[in-house]
Amino acid sequence: SGDLDTIIQSDTLILNSRSLLLAVAKDLNLQNNRVFLGKPKSPVLHNSLDDPRVQAAVVGILGANLDVEAVPRSQMITVSYQSPSPALSADIANAMVHEFVKKSFTMQYSTAAQASKWLTGELDDLRAQVQSEQDQMVDLSKELGVNALDPTHNSLIVGELSALDKTVADSTEQWGRAGARYQTLQSLRPD
Repeated sequence: SGDLDTIIQSDTLILNSRSLLLAVAKDLNLQNNRVFLGKPKSPVLHNSLDDPRVQAAVVGILGANLDVEAVPRSQMITVSYQSPSPALSADIANAMVHEFVKKSFTMQYSTAAQASKWLTGELDDLRAQVQSEQDQMVDLSKELGVNALDPTHNSLIVGELSALDKTVADSTEQWGRAGARYQTLQSLRPD
């Protein structure tokens, strides 16, 4: 429950974050939406979110009218927005959720990509280490006159071991048959 509470609290903070509010403002072009700005009768606006004053005003309006709350005893968060236009309120609330999901996915993908890159590096390092150690073993085996570790003789050694293994299996089978015959002959006592 504690971990879940922490996750919900974190998600609530992310939903109220300036970066998320700014992304929604850009997506919906809110800096030029007269209803959003409370100026329904103004002429066409050409505001830019690159202007720090416009950015501060738009983010301020969004933050002031946005309500993000955890639903008690659940894993849900409600996102609502209050404006004179129900359609605009719905658009903003939906855009907030969409941006949150997109940001969460991007963060998870980025984390997975970083982990994959790190693991790939670790695997490459391990491969290099194993190759170096195998080279050292081959050099040592040559120095000691042992060909078992020489990669050029491995297939011959494996073949010889397989042949020996087959010989042992055949001998065991023959021994088993001979033992069975002996038992049979023992049971046939001459009268």
